[in-house]
Amino acid sequence: MVYRAIWDAFTKSKILEHVYADVSEMSKKTQKMFGDAFDCVLDNKPVMQELIYDDTRLNKYEISVRVKIMNYLALNRAPDINAALMLLETVVHYERIGDYCKNIAQISCLYPADVKDGEYKDKVKEMMGAVGGMFPLVHDALKHEDVKKAEKAAGMHNKTIKKMHAELIALLNKQEGLTPNQAIVYAALGMNLRRISAHLYNTASGVINPFPEMGFERGKYTDKSDEL
Repeated sequence: MVYRAIWDAFTKSKILEHVYADVSEMSKKTQKMFGDAFDCVLDNKPVMQELIYDDTRLNKYEISVRVKIMNYLALNRAPDINAALMLLETVVHYERIGDYCKNIAQISCLYPADVKDGEYKDKVKEMMGAVGGMFPLVHDALKHEDVKKAEKAAGMHNKTIKKMHAELIALLNKQEGLTPNQAIVYAALGMNLRRISAHLYNTASGVINPFPEMGFERGKYTDKSDEL
């Protein structure tokens, strides 16, 4: 399995013995940021400064992982290139999730609107709950090389999240009882939720696919009869 091979390769190097811990912390921190971001935009909780701090921490983790991998590649005679690339890709996805969480919290500042209880807010919260459920699945999939959990997370993105997003768009297109700013807020929340889900899907796919197909459906773009 791809990630087991990664960790087997990296345990041979003391330089990278903390790489998994860094990735795990990034996973936990993005899950916390996700909850904080929606507390900010839906319940007006003052957590923006904390989100900015956490986003800075994610950037530092990403740089830390890059440095460790560079040292690993420089000091090992036969480094596992596939493993190194896979980890670099993984931390990029977590860093981007942090950016989206910060964007979500900023929505209420950019487009002040009364986010009232009702069908629009309910649909966003339903989508938020589904995306939130992907975080522990992806974390466990990476930690334990759990293909079933990775496949479950991937399925949630491809089937559940995309369907919910389409339903939210259809609801917004009715334009019933919404101010322009309210419509913008709900539309932006839906789009950011779908993007976070996509990054979690891409991360989970690393457990299922080889590195060249990370983030894609396996085999979909590797048809030899259709070379570039």
